[in-house]
Amino acid sequence: MSLVSLLGLTTSMNFLYCMACSLDATATLVSFPLKVARCPPSMSGVQSTPNTLTERQFLEREMMNLGDCILRRERLAESLPVNLEEFEELGRHIAEAKVEIAKQIRRVEDPWVSDGLQRFYLVMIGNMPNRDGTMP
Repeated sequence: MSLVSLLGLTTSMNFLYCMACSLDATATLVSFPLKVARCPPSMSGVQSTPNTLTERQFLEREMMNLGDCILRRERLAESLPVNLEEFEELGRHIAEAKVEIAKQIRRVEDPWVSDGLQRFYLVMIGNMPNRDGTMP
């Protein structure tokens, strides 16, 4: 691993830790527009590609994308008339994605990275589902 990529990884990890602990951190990591890959076509965004990212980076992006889907669903609920089909589809997707991301975070072998991802999940999305997929 080159020094440049190592420094980038360390900076990104420090940002993740600061963000998860609610410390003062710049928001440059989350400022780019991303959407969850499985969101309906009306959300037209960039899809995450696991081949070009580390597992941690991929999960961070997916959590940010899921946060975008949650905000999209909230905006949809506030608009009149409400498109019930899209609203329900987003609700199903959000529920499935929450469980899947939580499962992937639990599979991360490095305890420090796993803890940081769990804290990031809490900040971006809320409580993680239990291992059986139910919300606490």
